[in-house]
Amino acid sequence: MDVEAALRKMSRVMADEGIQKDLDGRKFHQRPAVRRVKDKEDSEMRFQKRKLKRTMNFIMSRRARGF
Repeated sequence: MDVEAALRKMSRVMADEGIQKDLDGRKFHQRPAVRRVKDKEDSEMRFQKRKLKRTMNFIMSRRARGF
């Protein structure tokens, strides 16, 4: 049971820090230009996801206050 909990915690930490994604990306060689494009796309997706979360939190807080 402790081993299973440790594995779950380790996978959660790896996901948070992006280690697993980095390892998956290194399975095959990517040209630097392709890597830059991919990194930029990932960055834009993270930004849009964060923006959507902020907007939804704002809307839900206004809704909770009765607006």
